Amino acid sequence: MAQSREQQRLGQEMNEKKGVVPGYLGLPDDAPEKVFKERLARSRIMHSAEGALTVIGKGIKSCLRKKDHPKYAGHDLLIEAPLHSLPKARWSRIEDDLRSAASTLPFREIHVVGDHDTSPFGLRIQMSRRSLRQRSVQPAD
Repeated sequence: MAQSREQQRLGQEMNEKKGVVPGYLGLPDDAPEKVFKERLARSRIMHSAEGALTVIGKGIKSCLRKKDHPKYAGHDLLIEAPLHSLPKARWSRIEDDLRSAASTLPFREIHVVGDHDTSPFGLRIQMSRRSLRQRSVQPAD
């Protein structure tokens, strides 16, 4: 899960404060605890689309790096990320970058899905040549 630490901390804040909490902190999972506390203590602020794309894109790439192992050859990878942070059309800006990062991984397919139950959304960032061939050859009726 990309941005899992941020999501966990925001959930804790929501449970503790029972009120308005930030929806997005813009921090990578490996940010120091002190920085998380500082961000949670400040009032809500606006984030740029580019900033969100950069931070969440790095989080997705971190998940990809952690799974770069031959033992996953032929498997599918599903990464959950806070895609609801931006409108769907904005994610196209980093799709090529994510595809490039995923291109050497052994997975059959790699998908990134949003973490919002009410309107599911996702990106396919890798599809094997075999899967592409299977989809292009459809049986006749």
